[in-house]
Amino acid sequence: MKKNSKFLNTVKATLLLLLTCTTCLSLSQKANADTIANTTTSVFDLTQPLTIAINKTSAPYHLVRENGQVEGIMPDLWRIWAEKQQVEIKFVVLPWNDTLATVAKGNVDIHAGLSITQSRQDTLTFSSSHFPIYMHFYVHQKLHEVNSISDLKPYAMGVVDGSAQPGIIAENYSWLKQKSYPNRHALYQAALEGEVLAFTGMEKISEAYPNYAQLTAMFPAYKSIRYQQIDYGVAVAKDNHKLMAFIEAGFAKIPLDKKIAYSLLLILTTHLIWLLAH
Repeated sequence: MKKNSKFLNTVKATLLLLLTCTTCLSLSQKANADTIANTTTSVFDLTQPLTIAINKTSAPYHLVRENGQVEGIMPDLWRIWAEKQQVEIKFVVLPWNDTLATVAKGNVDIHAGLSITQSRQDTLTFSSSHFPIYMHFYVHQKLHEVNSISDLKPYAMGVVDGSAQPGIIAENYSWLKQKSYPNRHALYQAALEGEVLAFTGMEKISEAYPNYAQLTAMFPAYKSIRYQQIDYGVAVAKDNHKLMAFIEAGFAKIPLDKKIAYSLLLILTTHLIWLLAH
C-alpha cells in the first residue's frame, strides 16, 4: 500500500508538473523573445558550420545511434534553430567531460544542452532556461530501510564524473559519500553488479541503454527520492555574448507551440513514462 501510494503521489506530481511547465514555458519564452527580438548579430560574423558538442549517451537530450545518426530532443531543436537562423551546423560527438572542456576553450562553438550550475558558469556562458529537470536518488529495492535522503548515509552514492550531480550533492548533502564513474553506462553497470546500491542520474536513461529493463527492475520507481530541481539550457565559451545573442535570437524564432511540445516530450520521457513502466 505504501509503495502504491508513493507511486500515485509521484504520478500526480508529475502530471501537475506538466501543466505548470506548459504555463511557465509560455510566459518565459514570450518574455525572452520580446527581450532579444531586436538582436542584429549577422550570420556573416560567424564561421560556418557552427559546431555543437554532444554526448552519445545523454539520451533523451542528445545521443548517437549505432548507425551514427545523431538524435535526441536537443539535436531536433538545433536543426530547427539552424533553419530559422539560416546557418549550417555540425554535431561533434565527444565524451561528456570533453564536451564541457572543448566548448569552454572555444574549440567547439556550442554545447548542445546541459544543466545550468554555478560551477559551470566559471567557464561557460549559458542561455536562458529551456526547461526544468528533476534529479533523483535511485535506491536498490532490497534497501527496505531507506525511505528518505537521511537514510542513505551508510551507502556510497554512484555519480558520473563531470555531471551536475556531484557538485549539487557536495553542496547540499556533504555527508553523503560519492563513488564516481567515467560515464553513465559504467555507472549503470556498477549498479547492476551491486557495486553501488544507490546512484543518481537515471533521468537520462532510455531505450538507448541495453539493460534498461533489468536496471529499472532492481531500482524501481517507488524507491526513487527526488532531491533537486535544476534548469537546463545551452552554453558557449565564457563571455561569448555575441554568439549567445545569436543563439537566443534563433530560439526565439521557433514557434512557441513547437518548443512547448519538445519540452513536454522531455518531461514525459524522463518522468511519467518511466514511472508508468513500474
